[in-house]
Amino acid sequence: MRLPAPFLALFLAVLSPPSTAETAAQIRDLQVALDGDQILLTVDLDNAFDERWVERLASGLPTELIYDFRLARDRQWFDKGLARCRLTLIAMYDAVRSEYLLNFKLDGRLVDSRVIKDLASLQRAMTHIDHFAAFSLEGQDNSVRLLVRARAELGSRNILSLIPTKIRTDWFDSRKFRPPPVELVED
Repeated sequence: MRLPAPFLALFLAVLSPPSTAETAAQIRDLQVALDGDQILLTVDLDNAFDERWVERLASGLPTELIYDFRLARDRQWFDKGLARCRLTLIAMYDAVRSEYLLNFKLDGRLVDSRVIKDLASLQRAMTHIDHFAAFSLEGQDNSVRLLVRARAELGSRNILSLIPTKIRTDWFDSRKFRPPPVELVED
């Protein structure tokens, strides 16, 4: 039994991978630094913005870029992880002032807000996060090696105009590290 050409085309469209513009985004680097019991992250994201994203931003709609972070033990088997957090960057264009407002929310709470004058600077601010305090090591076992996993969510799209899907990068793992030893205080 042969399928009619329209059904075959529809079937192939559903099974085809997303366009290269959507899959090209990737986390290039994830650096971990320790400051006392705080884990500071530096993240670089490449190819995050496409024409659709820029058009949405120019229309004045709030436009998000979301980073998901997970603190996990260095294990070879499945592990739920120790902690997770979500950094949401929301950009809005003010056409009257010709500037962008960039809000940083950590797990839904506003932690920072910046006014940026041009699109190139906005894109740099959204794709290079420097020394972001993501996790606390307080109460963690310092004999276990840890790592941080990160991915970015760039928005959503619809398959066949019916099925919503999120556009995400692959998970990126940091180098493995150990918490600093606990210093004992003598009386």
